[in-house]
Formats: sequence, C-alpha cells, structure tokens
Amino acid sequence: MYFFDNASTTRVYKECAEILNDYNLNKYYNPSALYGPAVEIKKDIEKSRLEISALIKASKGNIIFTSSGSEADSLALFGLKKAKGSRIISSKAEHSAVLNSVNQLKNDDFEVVFAETNSDGSVNEESLCSLIDGNTSLVSIMHVNSLTGAINDISKISKKVKEKNDKTIFHTDAVQSYGKLPFRLDNCPVDLYSVSSHKIHAPKGCGFLYVANGVKLSPIIYGGGQEKGLRSSTENAGAICAFSYASQKFFKTDKSCIKQLLVKTAKTLQENIKDLKIITDLNNCAPHILCVAFKNLKSEILLHLLEKHEILVGTGSACNSLKGNLRFAEELKLGKEYENGILRISFSEFNNEDECAFLCDKICEETSVLYKKLF
Repeated sequence: MYFFDNASTTRVYKECAEILNDYNLNKYYNPSALYGPAVEIKKDIEKSRLEISALIKASKGNIIFTSSGSEADSLALFGLKKAKGSRIISSKAEHSAVLNSVNQLKNDDFEVVFAETNSDGSVNEESLCSLIDGNTSLVSIMHVNSLTGAINDISKISKKVKEKNDKTIFHTDAVQSYGKLPFRLDNCPVDLYSVSSHKIHAPKGCGFLYVANGVKLSPIIYGGGQEKGLRSSTENAGAICAFSYASQKFFKTDKSCIKQLLVKTAKTLQENIKDLKIITDLNNCAPHILCVAFKNLKSEILLHLLEKHEILVGTGSACNSLKGNLRFAEELKLGKEYENGILRISFSEFNNEDECAFLCDKICEETSVLYKKLF
C-alpha cells in the first residue's frame, strides 16, 4: 500500500505499539489507585508530561492530556472563561473542530467574526488585526492549515493580538505543526495550544492542551478531577507514554527529506497535467502537506481510481465532509471549475522517491483517461 494521507493519520512507530501493548497487558493499573503499581503508572504519566513540556518549552504553563486534538480544541474554546456576548475571532479556513465550535459559541450569543483567508489558506493578518477590539475575548487561528499546509506565523500573530488587546486569549490548533515546524512556547504569547498524537506516529486516542499560567478554564468533562481538575477520566497511560516517546523521536527526524518529496511531487504533477492548480505555497508550507486542484474533475473519483493502484490520498481533512471542501474552495477563491477537484497529498518519513514517482505516474495516467472521457 502506498499511503499518502499522512495529514489524516500516520503509521505508528513500532516502539509505540510495543509501549501501548505493554501498558495494556502488564501495566494496566488505574493511575488514580493508591497501591504501588498504580502509583508507578501515575509517575510515568507525569514523566511524559515533563518530557513533552521540555520539547516545546512549555514551562510557563501546564500540559493537560486529552483524548484527541478535537477534544483539546473543545476544552480551549468552550472551557475558557469569557464574558457573555464578547467577540471571538477565527477564520473560515480552520479545521472543523474549531470552526464548528466557534459556530456553536455564536449560537450561545457570543459575537463570532471571521478574518479573511489568503489564496494559500493562511489567515490575512491585516484583516485579523482589524477585527480586534476592546470586547475581544478570544482569537483562534491554526498554526498550519490542515488542507493546504499553509503556515500562519503564530508567534508574530499572537504578539500583534496582544498589542491590540492584552486581555485577549490566543488559541492555536497546532495539530498539523507539532514536531514538523520549529516552535517554542516560551518566546511567544500563545495561551492555548492544541495537539494530537496520531499525526506523529503515536497511537490514536491521545492529545493535549497547553494552558498558559493565569488562563482560567472550566472543565467540559466532569468526574474524578484528573488532569488538574480540567479533564476527568481515567488517563490513557499507554497512549500518553507512547505519545511522549513518539514526540521525542519525531522531533529529531530530518523534515527536509519529506519537504523534498513534496516539492518534487508538486513540480512533476504541474509539468505533466494541464490546468492543474498547486494551491500549496511551496515557499510557505509545512513539509508534509501538498494540496492541488484539478480543473473540471471530481477528486473523489480520482481518489478511488488511485485506490485501485493501492495508492491512498485524501480529498481534504478526514474530519470534513465533501461539503466542507466546498467551503474551503470558496475561501480559497478557486472558482467553479476547480471547487470539486481538491486533492490533498500528505507525506511522512515512511515515504520515498520511488513511491512518489509511482504516485505521480498513476495520477497523470488516471487524469489523462478522465479528461479524454470528459472532452
């Protein structure tokens, strides 16, 4: 199988699978129990928390483990204590975990406004800053666009937000950037930072929310008061420890090799397919996400044709419907001819040049057949 949908999920490191298996079979104790073996599991969780915190220089806040990036986003957006009716700023190019949450907050009588989006999927900084006023309680802008790979300069943007209103809380969904871009939390005023485990070769079912000191959150899940009272539920110790292991390994890997595969794939496709749009800005993108659009083609059809060659790609965020892609197409101003033709190709360290050459060959072959049928 040729897997090019690594922005949706990743192949788990072998060591992570072994860690998870060990905790499921041998170290299965409840971390909240008082007997010795359970206390040791609690220590393992705290060790993992410290290890992850050190990687992103999160000493000015706390790491709260969750079940996913989506839950981390929800805890940030719904758990944040904010004045009723205050302004919340985001963009319509956000992942559905954020966009659907801010739309719900709009239904709860908050004033929700959206910054404009650039053609590569990044947020328009001038538009964003123009929306900040004295009533703005929260700004939520993703670090890397989950469809196009566009990078938002979160350090710069968060500083601009604070300059306009120092009481505004800044949240970023860092699910597609964690470990893929150099970033540290001790030199920028990011208050809330969401991450998911399964994007970096760790098991599914784990994530975290970084919460800066002084930021007031209420839990959205009530129970035994785990995770400093902010996320009740028995901790998934095996997934947390595997996540820590994967983080430490992934942060050390050379991402330039992945970026080279992306750039070469983009150029090969552009050279061989007429009217193909490369949506991703190759000079301002994460190393793993390439987004393209085919004129007058339905990407879902192409996806299934490629699947016959054992090639797996995406048509956008796996958490989004095709209707969600039409929303992105509108935001990116692609026009009617391209709105159904969005394809997301995403890479990992497990891909290589031969696989990418095969991918390009089959995309060119299948699109050629489709265009002949259409015209």
